[in-house]
Amino acid sequence: MYALRSRLTPLLESRRHAVIAITSCGADEGVTTVSQELSRVLAADEMEVLLCGPCGDINTSTRWAEGERGITRTVVPHLSFVEINDLHREDGDRRALNAFRLWLERVKSNYAVVIIDTPPILNRGGWEALFRAQDGLLLVLEAERTRSTVLRATLDAIESAGGHVLGLVFNCRRRIIPEAVYKWL
Repeated sequence: MYALRSRLTPLLESRRHAVIAITSCGADEGVTTVSQELSRVLAADEMEVLLCGPCGDINTSTRWAEGERGITRTVVPHLSFVEINDLHREDGDRRALNAFRLWLERVKSNYAVVIIDTPPILNRGGWEALFRAQDGLLLVLEAERTRSTVLRATLDAIESAGGHVLGLVFNCRRRIIPEAVYKWL
């Protein structure tokens, strides 16, 4: 995560309020884990972070309403959380996504970084309007699972929606060769 944070440093330093979406090509590729861990790393650097995602293992302490959504302060200093399970549902409403985008425009100035855990692009339509409103996307790929044709289709969908891919996060890499053997290669 620290390597990812260092790659994002130019973006974070050039913007007062950065909005980053994290998505994947398919389900269960680790988007929620990457979103939560990146949020924790940025918060550890004393940046005010708002994580928008489905309920996970985020420990919360206090909750307050900010418009239509309730923002929750987590036990991690500088990290707040807003639950968006309703937007992740298969039968999600495009009007709800648009309302979330407008809500995000109002509250993002309170945070240095807003991280949005989004569902897989090819599985769920409607997130296109949100991609144009963000500073960029990180695309999570699971090692030995995501195929190049699916990756190309996902990148094309993001590009046609007006989104900007900041980079790819290679997740769940398996080491076939034992660690001790690498020094001899």
